[in-house]
Amino acid sequence: MSYQADTWARSVPGLNRGEKAFLRAVAWYHDYRTDSFRPVSNKQLATDMEISERQVIRLAQQLEDRQLIRRSRPHLGTGAKTTYEFPQMPALRVTKGDTVSPLRMTLATEKGDTMSPTIRNVGSSRDNLENQNHHTSGAMKDWLEIKKELERQLPAQDYDTFIRPMFLSKLFGDCLGLCVPPNYRIVEHAKQCGLLQELIRARGYSGGIIGRYPTDDELARMREIYPNMFAELPAALRARVEKKPPERATG
Repeated sequence: MSYQADTWARSVPGLNRGEKAFLRAVAWYHDYRTDSFRPVSNKQLATDMEISERQVIRLAQQLEDRQLIRRSRPHLGTGAKTTYEFPQMPALRVTKGDTVSPLRMTLATEKGDTMSPTIRNVGSSRDNLENQNHHTSGAMKDWLEIKKELERQLPAQDYDTFIRPMFLSKLFGDCLGLCVPPNYRIVEHAKQCGLLQELIRARGYSGGIIGRYPTDDELARMREIYPNMFAELPAALRARVEKKPPERATG
């Protein structure tokens, strides 16, 4: 996803809660690398937002009538996916300092990645990778201590639902890149958890950036490049790739 798209969606004035939530749900499917949206079905948006497909259709029509979204449907039928656009969102330019996806930042270290040169150069050599591993090991220690403090201070149900499945994916500049399950309620709760951000800042970071769980390919590359971080992932995530041999990076 792109944090620029989510920031724009949050900034649109005059929307009711449902319309705002719909824009932010669609923003998760924006690819900052190409400034375009991945196709998504009404069923998936309904799952993300925990509403009915009928409500998704109604909200999409309302926002399209206001020219806040544009839709195209290359394939028709049950379960068909829609490609969205935000016609009023400024064109995205990825430059140094942009808050791009922390996990994709982690994995953009080898030849063949379709990242911008500015971002790719951050980790294009083994020397840089070793340096990053040194810093991420310290961030991992901080994050585990932050989770322990959250477990002490939060109600058990909140911790088990929203914090326990969260893991550190990257030390992104002076921010912690954190990933959570692709569930709209969990994502939104994680973003709005003031105690989480307070504890992160107390350890000298600027804050936490929330993203979604990685794909199998991203997990496989994390296992090879950042084995210590991979070892701290939830068992269910590790199991998705542990039966597969790790891919060898080229270059």
